[in-house]
Amino acid sequence: MLLSRRKLMLAGTTAALVAGGYLGYTSVFASKAPAPTAQPAEVAKGNLVLTVTSTGTVKPIQVSDLSFRSSGLVEQVYVLTGDTVKKGQPLAKLETRTLELAAKQSEIDLGTARISLETLITGARPEDISSANAAVASSKQRLTTMEAQGTPQDIATAQANYLTAKARLDQLTNPTETDILAAQNAVTKADADRQAAQAKLDDLLKPTSAAITAAQAVVVTAKASVLSAQLKLDNLKNPPPDQLNSAQSAVTSAENALASANNTLQQLQIGLTDVNRKNLVDAYRKMFIAQDKLNYDKATNASSDVITQDQAVLLQAIAVVNAAEELTKFPQAGATAQQIRNADTAIVIAQTNLDSARYKLDQLIHPTSQDIAAAESAVLTAQSNVLTNQAKLDQLLNPTLSDIATAKAAVTSSDATFQKAKDALEQLRHPRAADLAAAQASLVQAQTQLDKAQLPYTEADLASQRASVEQGLANLSKITSPGTSQDIARAQLSVEKAQLNLDQARYNLDQAVIIAPFDGMISNVAVTAGAAQGVGSSTIVMSIIDPTTMQVQANVDETDVAKLALGQNALITVDAVGQRPFQGQITAIAPNATVQSGVTNYQITMSIRQPTGLRSGMTATAQVVYQQRQDVLLIPSRAIRTAGRERTVQLLVDGKPETRTIEVGLSDDQRTEVTSGLQLGDQVLIEGARAPTAAQQRLPQGAVSGAGGLGGAGFTGGAARPPAGR
Repeated sequence: MLLSRRKLMLAGTTAALVAGGYLGYTSVFASKAPAPTAQPAEVAKGNLVLTVTSTGTVKPIQVSDLSFRSSGLVEQVYVLTGDTVKKGQPLAKLETRTLELAAKQSEIDLGTARISLETLITGARPEDISSANAAVASSKQRLTTMEAQGTPQDIATAQANYLTAKARLDQLTNPTETDILAAQNAVTKADADRQAAQAKLDDLLKPTSAAITAAQAVVVTAKASVLSAQLKLDNLKNPPPDQLNSAQSAVTSAENALASANNTLQQLQIGLTDVNRKNLVDAYRKMFIAQDKLNYDKATNASSDVITQDQAVLLQAIAVVNAAEELTKFPQAGATAQQIRNADTAIVIAQTNLDSARYKLDQLIHPTSQDIAAAESAVLTAQSNVLTNQAKLDQLLNPTLSDIATAKAAVTSSDATFQKAKDALEQLRHPRAADLAAAQASLVQAQTQLDKAQLPYTEADLASQRASVEQGLANLSKITSPGTSQDIARAQLSVEKAQLNLDQARYNLDQAVIIAPFDGMISNVAVTAGAAQGVGSSTIVMSIIDPTTMQVQANVDETDVAKLALGQNALITVDAVGQRPFQGQITAIAPNATVQSGVTNYQITMSIRQPTGLRSGMTATAQVVYQQRQDVLLIPSRAIRTAGRERTVQLLVDGKPETRTIEVGLSDDQRTEVTSGLQLGDQVLIEGARAPTAAQQRLPQGAVSGAGGLGGAGFTGGAARPPAGR
């Protein structure tokens, strides 16, 4: 309706301008227009439908902005804009570790509260009483320690720090020759390191032929070591025949030598036929054993008691030998003591050689896993040495930028170390006032720490610990005494509070996942998957709409809103999806108006039946039928003349016009319902267009001629009034 009124206003303004130009033009030519002609129109029956037309926007009926119930970091986003989802489907998830910990802590708090309640009801358990007693004993022991003040270890550490600080100050104020010599040696070493680092850098930047040759020789030697280690490993796993033969020959030779030594001893014993001579040989052997033990104990610095005992055993053995020699008349004994000793020594040596030869043969035939592992490790070590030395050679021949940078950094570091050593030496020789002040401050601090270590606890500390002891005693008394009714009630409330906290924590954990509230489509996602984005409890994470239920929200003029009512049908067209109309119905009319640019409008909402193909945000035009008449008498609205409240028409009666008063009903832009005064088939006259004058014929092509240029409505009679509907 608002649009129609504006068109009428614009048409009236344009008509005035055109009429003014026309009058001026006709005044020049002074020509008179011919009288207008009238056209007859028959009174007919038909249907009259009155509508209110408005334009609005398509919006979903069911839409929801989704957010988490608690703050946190977004861990997962399972959907994208445009995805179709089902009710109950997970859409996004927060990082839940903090919420899980909160729930776990709430479970612990609830368990603790229940235990406290149970303890008050049933009394403390023996282990609880034992634990409380232990806590009291520990607090008392701590108090005793504190009252004794600093421990020997703390005092010793503080004294050591004090002595170190004092020695540093003494060194600065009165350095010894040893201090200066140590500082000079540090300077010398730092200078040598600096020169070595510079030499390495020089070798990288411009290596000498001697350095390259030496590096190549090292690589050759390392490769030879690999071959040697590999050969040793191969021989260990598969010993060559010549080594086996040599080892077997060594065993055979050792066996022969042992047999020969035994034979020699037997030959010496053959002539000893009587008992006295055999006893003499046994005495010789015991004496040799005693002598060897004494020599060994002296060589190993045994105690004097052991040496004395060894000497006594040897003297006794010598006495036995002397007695045996006297009985056998020694010169005719048949074997001297030295011969016996030599024969025994030869047997020991031969047996040792045989054991060694057999061990070597066994090692050759059956090497241990440790020997093989050691040989394999030697091969790997040799190969690693080849790679290392080859890398050094390659670095020498073709240093990388990284090698050069590392070498330069080493030079810089060694220069700094050298300068630091020089500064330290200079500081000893000529200490600065700042150095002396810092050393003096360190000494004062060390003295303060020593004083604190000797007396670390104040009276306030002791009072606090005494209070801890009293608290422990009170707790012990509490758990050993039965709980009062007030204590039990208070504990019961604590259990209930802990249960509420647990329920809240579990609820927060459940709310860490956004669930689709209905079947629909994701219209917007405000967070990015995998971005660990933090959100608050009121942050809109995404939006969901139901594309199967749509509505149109439009504004209507204040002159039209009274014609509308809830439940009225509407015909809705959306240009974006073609001219196919959609059926709609008014579901809401705003009670309050909105005023924009001086125009008063009311918002109406219309549901759309079967909104297939529609999308949110599309522009829609709606026609709402607010009144209609079926099979009524209709005449053109231009045939009606208005005078006050009276409506008249020019009726043709026997070919002559006759004024007839009529009563009218509904009217649209073109036709009006006649309720009385006319009959079906009557002829009424409609004022037609005027015939063109000579002056009008001389107008430029396309110019508007008179009021008829406004679409034929004219400005006489009832045609000039605004229609009752669109």
